[in-house]
Amino acid sequence: MNIKVGAIILAGSFLMAYSASSGQEAAKGSGTAATAMDKAAVGKAAWEESSCSGCHGTRGQGGSSADLPAGPNLRRPELTRQRLVEATSCGVPGTQMASWRSGAYTELPCFGKPLGEPPADVAVIGSLSQAQIESVIDYVQNDLAN
Repeated sequence: MNIKVGAIILAGSFLMAYSASSGQEAAKGSGTAATAMDKAAVGKAAWEESSCSGCHGTRGQGGSSADLPAGPNLRRPELTRQRLVEATSCGVPGTQMASWRSGAYTELPCFGKPLGEPPADVAVIGSLSQAQIESVIDYVQNDLAN
């Protein structure tokens, strides 16, 4: 399977599942900042529904799959929170890591570059808000690391 096609299929599946759960949360009408438990649940759901473990392993340790690229170990010390947020938001040019942030490159500057078109080698999924990405990174750094 073509890796970009696989990533797009996974992203589409994630978007449909996540949109349904996001709608349910919005219907609750909380309007307040999520509690730590809510953030962990959102992060875990996003991790699972987007099949992050297919590339990054079930515990973020790095993975391999017949259909997906081997993603790096997300628990390496040099992968700070800021780097993980930016890589998840903007993708990583020259790799198979897609951009998951809604408005990446066009509304949100990436890697210190001015607003504009994304690089040709970055697949832009754009299905997550900043808060959702922060929750995924919280999940990776706090729950998967334990």
